Amino acid sequence: MFKLLSATLGYINSHYDTYVLAVKTHILIFVLVLAAAVIIGIPLGILSSKKPVFSTVIINIFSALKMIPSLALLLVFIPIIGTGMIPASIALVLHALPTMLINTYTGFKQIDAAVTESAVAMGMTRGEILRKVEFPLALPLVFTGLRTCSVDIIATTTIAAYIGAGGLGQFVVVGLSNLNSATMLAGSLTVALISLIVDLVFFLLQKGLIRYEKA
Repeated sequence: MFKLLSATLGYINSHYDTYVLAVKTHILIFVLVLAAAVIIGIPLGILSSKKPVFSTVIINIFSALKMIPSLALLLVFIPIIGTGMIPASIALVLHALPTMLINTYTGFKQIDAAVTESAVAMGMTRGEILRKVEFPLALPLVFTGLRTCSVDIIATTTIAAYIGAGGLGQFVVVGLSNLNSATMLAGSLTVALISLIVDLVFFLLQKGLIRYEKA
């Protein structure tokens, strides 16, 4: 095990520039995909919680989408828009959206109607109710979705290397094709480390949010 770890560190050192570029690419894809999932998923989740007819269609579509294996979803885009970072990012957004959408939808649906009725009785507008009442109450579940989504995106981005997206997955692909454990571990261990760091950051942010709400 020590020899394998030493060989992995040696491989990273000898391919340092390529490794750093792969890390940067992986993180860039993660940030772009997460931002898109948040920008699209949260508004759709809120809208779905307000419109029952709309929610039936949207939730079912994205729930079915979530059931499609990640690699299969990525490969679907090859005949449509080719390979590379853009098709991979689109596929990853579609893979990540259901988690953000459903968690947001659930967070808003669980709000007691009496709370919003009280806010209306106080003379608050719809926008004020959304910002000051509903969103803070739904935020814990929304944040849980964000945290889950983040780790999922980082892991799934590794598979995106199969369609030329780059990132740390390229080390895994090359390592598997050459049966080189050091190359494969250079990518997979770094992905695991990034996942742990991101999950820890969101965990601490979530804890801070809970303390802030209780204060």
